[in-house]
Amino acid sequence: MKRLPKGSSEPLILKALLTGNKSVTDIERKTRLKKPTLYLSLNRLKRKGLVKPLGTRRRRLWALTGKGRRTISNRIEAEKIVQKIIGPLKRAIRLGLTYRQIQSMLSK
Repeated sequence: MKRLPKGSSEPLILKALLTGNKSVTDIERKTRLKKPTLYLSLNRLKRKGLVKPLGTRRRRLWALTGKGRRTISNRIEAEKIVQKIIGPLKRAIRLGLTYRQIQSMLSK
């Protein structure tokens, strides 16, 4: 399996938790991420205040915080916007516009 860029597992975990509290095993099944990656990411998300552990160490569940729910909702909304504009951007590139020109237009 190809290695994901650092931090790219976090949105997957947050999306998995949108439907409710889950154990690491449940998150593993839903995201197909390995447990070491999940534990590292969950602890990073906990430090950022996006998720919180519930229950005891043996029966731990993970839940989104209010901040985590807002963060992933914004991310999903941003992905929808990008999906709407990706087709026209690809067409503009096929017609001869370069990535650098697009980047220049975006920075104005």
